[in-house]
Amino acid sequence: MDSKTPLLAALLALQLLLIAGLAVWRDDAGAADGDPLLRFDRTTVDSIRITDDEQTVQLQRTADGWQIRGDIALPADDAKIAGVLDKLVDAAARWPVATSTMSARRFEVSADSFQRHVELFEGETVTAELYLGTSPGFRKVHARRADDNSVYAITFSNYELPGASDEWLDKGLLQPEGGVKSVSILDWTLLRDAAAWRLAELAEDRTTHQGRADEVVEKVRNLRVLGVSDEAVVDFEAAFSVTLEDQAGEHALQFFQPEVDGEYLVTSSRWKGVFRVAMYAAEPLRVERAELITLAPPEQADPAEEAGGEQVTDPSPS
Repeated sequence: MDSKTPLLAALLALQLLLIAGLAVWRDDAGAADGDPLLRFDRTTVDSIRITDDEQTVQLQRTADGWQIRGDIALPADDAKIAGVLDKLVDAAARWPVATSTMSARRFEVSADSFQRHVELFEGETVTAELYLGTSPGFRKVHARRADDNSVYAITFSNYELPGASDEWLDKGLLQPEGGVKSVSILDWTLLRDAAAWRLAELAEDRTTHQGRADEVVEKVRNLRVLGVSDEAVVDFEAAFSVTLEDQAGEHALQFFQPEVDGEYLVTSSRWKGVFRVAMYAAEPLRVERAELITLAPPEQADPAEEAGGEQVTDPSPS
């Protein structure tokens, strides 16, 4: 018998064992993924209600995107909501860590003791309902469906489902829509001409400082709010105002500063309510007109005109 035969047979047996082990590992991994914890169609969810230990927020899908329901309708952060729905769809129910009512209370996922209560609606119908509680580890949280006593540990964090409406607000709601055509602040107006900015009512020997103009307009484009304020501004005088024209038309903003070195309160001609803006975001908009002006460069004389209308040639020998 060939001396290599036993060795080849051993190698073949080892290969078969490896293949079998890999198949078992794949089966176990698939089983570990578990079934979906929640079964719902994220594309048909048109309302979300989130309750924590202090407050409740209701999010409503509209033709223009998600909004925060309340005394006034305000735009919500569409990307944030989409991300949360994706995570809830992907949440897997592996082996339950507990199944008793007492355990649900211990893990804070019972109907009367929870850290988060989430309800997903399609019209008036609740399509998914979930309680979130304590955390068993990093980026993990205990979860229980409202129709089941089983408690699971899922990949999620409670901070991703805040009950405060400000946490869901589209912080860029005061930003321009599309391109900016003009900006007026204090006593000056910038107008967009082709690929450059032009300061209105500028003397002939002066020109617009394009770099400074770009900076100011960029700060207007990137203006973000901190949240909604319950404070009224009728008793305050506006510190300054910003009026801009964009693709949607004119948008007027008034900035109030009730306390020195404090955050600003802002009103908008497009949105009801009063919004909080950080001082570091508002102050850079208070640019003086002189900062947008620079001396016009001297006009370059035409060489042909300097030569009496004749073309100037190079006197050096060829």
